[in-house]
Formats: sequence, structure tokens, C-alpha cells
Amino acid sequence: MVQGLIRDIPTCEELVTRIVRDAEEIITGRLAAAVGTPAAVAGS
Repeated sequence: MVQGLIRDIPTCEELVTRIVRDAEEIITGRLAAAVGTPAAVAGS
């Protein structure tokens, strides 16, 4: 059996917000890498 502690129980809104934010960061970073632009500049 596996046992663990749950330390973070976000609301549905918080969970979706985190997922969207993480996805935007990943997409922006990969797009910037594909066109040769630093991610920091792309976010400006």
C-alpha cells in the first residue's frame, strides 16, 4: 500500500487557474525557443 500526506487542497477555481498559468508558461517558453526569442522578452 502507498500512503501520503495531502498538504494542498485547492478550490476548483485555484486548480484551474494554476493549470492555465502553467500551460501559458510552457507554451510561451516553447514558442520563444522555437523562434529564437528569450522567454523573458516574449512575456513583455
